[in-house]
Amino acid sequence: MRGDKDKDKDKNKNLKWYISGAVLTLSLLLIVGLAYSPFSPWYMWWIEDDDEAVTPTVKTTSTFTLIDYVTGEDVSEWVEITIWEPTDAADFDDDEDPYRRSNFETMETTKDAADVAVDLRDEPYYWVEIDPDDDTVYGGYNLFVASGFTTRYGAQTDDYRFILGGGNYDYNMYVYHLPYNTTINVLDREADGIDAGGTVGLDEWKISGPVALATPTENGTFTVYMDVPINATDGPHFGSAGVHDWDADNDVTDLWDWEDQRWSIDQRNFRVQAPFYDIQDDTGREFDDELEVLTNAFCVRIHFNSTINDNTSQTVTFELVERDYESYPIEVVMTSTDIYCIYYEPITWSEGMFPSFDFNITVYQGNTLRQGPGVERVSTGRLGVPSDQYALGAFTELAHAILPAV
Repeated sequence: MRGDKDKDKDKNKNLKWYISGAVLTLSLLLIVGLAYSPFSPWYMWWIEDDDEAVTPTVKTTSTFTLIDYVTGEDVSEWVEITIWEPTDAADFDDDEDPYRRSNFETMETTKDAADVAVDLRDEPYYWVEIDPDDDTVYGGYNLFVASGFTTRYGAQTDDYRFILGGGNYDYNMYVYHLPYNTTINVLDREADGIDAGGTVGLDEWKISGPVALATPTENGTFTVYMDVPINATDGPHFGSAGVHDWDADNDVTDLWDWEDQRWSIDQRNFRVQAPFYDIQDDTGREFDDELEVLTNAFCVRIHFNSTINDNTSQTVTFELVERDYESYPIEVVMTSTDIYCIYYEPITWSEGMFPSFDFNITVYQGNTLRQGPGVERVSTGRLGVPSDQYALGAFTELAHAILPAV
């Protein structure tokens, strides 16, 4: 049997192990605390020294890149912009004040977008005007004469973009080259679809009576189709004519065969009908819905030979018909003798796209369009929208549908 002395030795031995373990544990806790405690002078020891760490920089200028909406080409090297900044006397106490041209003066004038670098931190609001001299195929069309198709473009507007101040960014902005014409056809979706020659297909919306009095004859559902002419010799997207300096310069185009040349003048490949906002034309200045954020837009106008909403026998109803539960970027506005289908987003013809929409039209009291007010003309054009749907501006016709006789 072990004696009392041996038992005391074992107890002392175990006590030494307990003390050693406790000391080791406390040491580890102390090291961890010194390394990771936010109160430790060695906190975040794993981060680089200050002289090696990257210090965030403040962006001191804003830059501007202009991109062709259809092709994606960067045209900043030769399309100019003007930057408008608040005047010293500008007062922005009223919600409409940021949209008053009189509150702004030029900060950077008619300079290639790629060469503009301005500090926009000092003021709350700025405006960018695209192509202020109206001398390219982009931006302002208010005085556009380069193509010789001033009235056929029909836009009669400048192009302003709103920017909030207080910081600097690298701005990418789409710019739009309008087609010089946009053709239209109206098809009857409820027709039998068989013409005199036995060909199956949709019929055009029929008219009745002498040409001067001709009106489509029936209520129903119809489809509008639109296209652009192929021959765009007024503004092809190649070469270096005038102020234009396309990526495809003359050294490239000299090697093109006929198919390449035909592709380059097809407006479907390059043109877009787009809305514009001109701060000089805005009389509403609310900037809070689809039509308030623009002042000039592409539209389809259905013109009647008499008032369409003055009494029950003359009332006409009109509604867009959605396809596959997808709506159109169109705002419908009815006036005394016209129905306007106003596009508040750009529409294109590239990649096989053909803008179109369906609509229902009905005359109340059981009348047909022949018996009641008649449709005299269906046209494409550009429309002034200075104050939402109220007090519409001038309509400039581009083309009208050919409505064949019954």
